[in-house]
Amino acid sequence: MVKTFRDWLDQPFDYEWAVRYLHGRRSLAHYRYVVAVWITAAGVAALTAIPTAVAPAGSFLRNAVVGAVVVACFGLTAAWIRGPWPSQRLSVGFVLFADLAVAAVLLSVEHPFDSMPGIALYAVTGVYVTAFHGPRLITAHLGIATTMAVVMFVLVIAQSDADAWITTSRFFVVWPVVIATPVLLRGLLANLHHDAIGSFRDPLTGLRNRRGLHAAAVDLLDVPADDAHLSVLVLDIDDFKSINDTHGHAHGDEVLELMADRIATICGEAAVVARTGGEEFAVVIRADQVEAGALADTLLGVVSRPEDETPITVSVGIAYSPGVRRADIRAITDLVEKADSAMYAAKSRGGNSRFIAR
Repeated sequence: MVKTFRDWLDQPFDYEWAVRYLHGRRSLAHYRYVVAVWITAAGVAALTAIPTAVAPAGSFLRNAVVGAVVVACFGLTAAWIRGPWPSQRLSVGFVLFADLAVAAVLLSVEHPFDSMPGIALYAVTGVYVTAFHGPRLITAHLGIATTMAVVMFVLVIAQSDADAWITTSRFFVVWPVVIATPVLLRGLLANLHHDAIGSFRDPLTGLRNRRGLHAAAVDLLDVPADDAHLSVLVLDIDDFKSINDTHGHAHGDEVLELMADRIATICGEAAVVARTGGEEFAVVIRADQVEAGALADTLLGVVSRPEDETPITVSVGIAYSPGVRRADIRAITDLVEKADSAMYAAKSRGGNSRFIAR
């Protein structure tokens, strides 16, 4: 059991990836509005608790706490509507605020039996934290939610006029929903996340595939740059069929892996590198025509080495645009197509050379 719990806590999750994924699908703004509606509803629930459920006599502190939560909720609503999406640290703070705010309002209501159903609000927070954060924050959230559920149960039972059977029934209706929602959703999202990551990667080389290339290129274009230069290089191994025919497909796969490693090493993290076809690779980088040409020359000199068992040369096509300042899938696609045509022009000249698209 302890090992299972540790494995649960150690499951990886990438907050930035989740945000980029939704941004790439043009749906992040929709999620902001959903969160804004949720926070507004929570604020209204707290606001209506002030005149009706909070003890009027000697309860200044209670009313002040609930009033502060109401003001904070409406302020957060405005922040979510205006955007942008919060950083990971701000998102963690938002989750902790939501959990503690619910606790503060529940404990401020004079009659705990009346506020006990409010524990269900933790299920809503659980959906958010499960969608955007990892098991450690989910566990912390579940710990707060469970603690509050038990505290409310004890407070209600302690009241002389409370019906123990109804109270117990309420507890076991609400608490399992609060717990089960994040746990079940986490399992589903973990599998979907794994499949989504895999769908962007080439299983042989570990590089991005064509789909992953476009997704990562959009992220590249979202990063502020000093200029709008964008270049695409398409590389194709010369006479790769003869390598397969002479040495076998297993050796051909080794050549592809070797090529992928060398290209990725030379291009570094500043570029997006992908395997887009059988023996074809693509590089997307913020670079002007001169810089892209210099990179192509470097690649031509590095991919072929004297110590290689099988001589390797490549043909490189280059396409360049001076005016791509935003995430534009169409612009990236056009450049890839132009670079691909330029690569065939280089290959028609005998290979082991580069050609710039006009």
